[in-house]
Amino acid sequence: MLTGFFHLVFENLENSRQIYFPEPPGQRASGAFIFLPAAGPSLLDLRRILLLLLLLLLAALPGLAQESDKLALQQGNFRILYSPQNEKTAAAVARMVEFHQARLEGFYGLQIAETASIIIAASPVEFRDYGSARLPEWSSAAYILPENLILVKSPAWAGSLPQLERDFLHELSHLYFHQKFAALYLPLWYNEGLAEYLGGRRLEMADEIKLSTAVFSGKTIPLDRIDSLLYFPPAKAELAYLQSLSAVLLLKETLRREGVEWGDFHELVSQAGWEAALQQSTGMDEFAFEEAWLRALEKNYRWLFLLNIDTLLWLILGVVFILAIYLIRRRNKKRLRRWEAQERRGEQFY
Repeated sequence: MLTGFFHLVFENLENSRQIYFPEPPGQRASGAFIFLPAAGPSLLDLRRILLLLLLLLLAALPGLAQESDKLALQQGNFRILYSPQNEKTAAAVARMVEFHQARLEGFYGLQIAETASIIIAASPVEFRDYGSARLPEWSSAAYILPENLILVKSPAWAGSLPQLERDFLHELSHLYFHQKFAALYLPLWYNEGLAEYLGGRRLEMADEIKLSTAVFSGKTIPLDRIDSLLYFPPAKAELAYLQSLSAVLLLKETLRREGVEWGDFHELVSQAGWEAALQQSTGMDEFAFEEAWLRALEKNYRWLFLLNIDTLLWLILGVVFILAIYLIRRRNKKRLRRWEAQERRGEQFY
C-alpha cells in the first residue's frame, strides 16, 4: 500500500518533458495515474516510465505485505483489521463500535451505507505507513477520508485502552461528519469541536487554565485559522482543539437558549448551508459568534491563568523581588537615620 498519492504528469513543452509528483494532503492510493503527451513517448521515455512504475511497485510492497498479514473482524458495517498480537484490542474496538454506533447515528441522523475500515496499527512504523505523509507527528489517530478508514494506535505501544476509545470516538465522529456534510463547507473548528465533544472530552481545570492563559497573553487562535490545524506545532494544536471544544459548547448553549435542537440545526445546515443555518438559529453570523465566544472566554476564565504553575512562579518571584527591594530600602533608611543621629551626637561632644 502506498503512503502517498502519486500523479505522474508528462507534459511536452517546447520539446522538453517534465515530470511532477504532487502529493495531495491526507490521501493515499494503491496505484498511479500516468498521462502521456499526445506526440507519443520516445524509447527513453518508456524506459523512464518503466523505472518509475518499478519504484512505485517497490514502495507499495511493504504496505501490501502488512495488509496481507492482518486479521479481520466484522462488526456491523465496520471491518476491523489487526495483527495477531492485538486480538483482544480488536475485540474491545468491536464492543466500542457496538456501544457507540447508535449514539452517533442518532446525533448525526444517518446510518453509514458502506463498509468502513478500522486499522489497529501494531507499531509506529505501521502507523506512519498507513497514515498519510502529511499526518502530523503529534497525531494519535486519523480518519483517512478517501478509503473511509479509521487508523488508531495499539495500546501495546501507545497510550491505553481508554485513550484508544477516546481517539476512536473522535475519528468516528469525523467519519459521520463527512457522511453528513460531505458536499458542504463547514469550518474545521466545528468538525474538531464536535469530535472532541462526542469523544467524551470536557473542559477540566487544566484546560480552562490554558484557555485563560491564551486570552490573557493575546494568543488565542482566530477560529478560521484552525483550518490549518494539521500544520500546527503540538502546543498550538492542543490549544486549537480546546478552542474548538469551547466554541462548540458555547454553540450548544446558544442553541438551547434559542430552543433549537442540535439535530434540527444539522438539518438546516444540510439544507441552507453553514452560514445561513448559524444566522437563522442563533441570530449571529460567523464574526458575531466569534466575538461572543471571545467575550465568554474572558468572562469565564479571565483570572484562571493565575493558577498556571509558570505564572505562579513568576508572580512569586515578582513578589519576592518587590519585597526584597522594600526590605533593602527600609534597612538603608534605618542605617541612614542611625548615621545621622551619630553625627549629631558627635557635634555635641566636640
